[in-house]
Amino acid sequence: MIIVIISIWEPPARPAAEQPDEAIDRDAFQAEWHRLNDVHAFHPFLRRWQVSRRQGFRLAPPGQAWRVREDAVEQLLRRAAATETPIMVFAGNGGMIQIHTGAVRNVQVVGDWLNVLDQNFNLHLRTDLIAEAWITRKPGDNGVVSSLELFDEAGESLATFFGERKPGRAERPEWVKLLGELPPLEQADVA
Repeated sequence: MIIVIISIWEPPARPAAEQPDEAIDRDAFQAEWHRLNDVHAFHPFLRRWQVSRRQGFRLAPPGQAWRVREDAVEQLLRRAAATETPIMVFAGNGGMIQIHTGAVRNVQVVGDWLNVLDQNFNLHLRTDLIAEAWITRKPGDNGVVSSLELFDEAGESLATFFGERKPGRAERPEWVKLLGELPPLEQADVA
């Protein structure tokens, strides 16, 4: 079953400019990160700390966020298709968000475009605009919720990928395995 939800939302307030990482009480930030118990509380958490999403990932507790190669999304989509692992894709801008939940099958690259060309789902992602890719682990209502998040040069979110997950259920082990196959950009503690 394919579910596409389009909703109008108010974009989160963005800091005018990132404050230096050193200006943030990293220990307190990391302690609060660990106390989160709902992935939907992550945006308000970042707002309270007045940090951008990428800055939050840089300040994250060890093993909770790390960079991977910008082309990791192609490997992830191809492996999800090959293993029939259902995913969720969130893509949007300041006025809307679109969500796909389900399997992906037909992954094609044409020039700078990474495409999913399925009967009930199309994704067209300009890979030349991906400046950073992060794997994140955020506390959720039933354990950790892991994602691959893509950003452009300005730090704007391009797309976020999760394993298909229902509220009240832990994330799928096959999704965690797929993310674990993406090597870190730099050697880091990701355990």
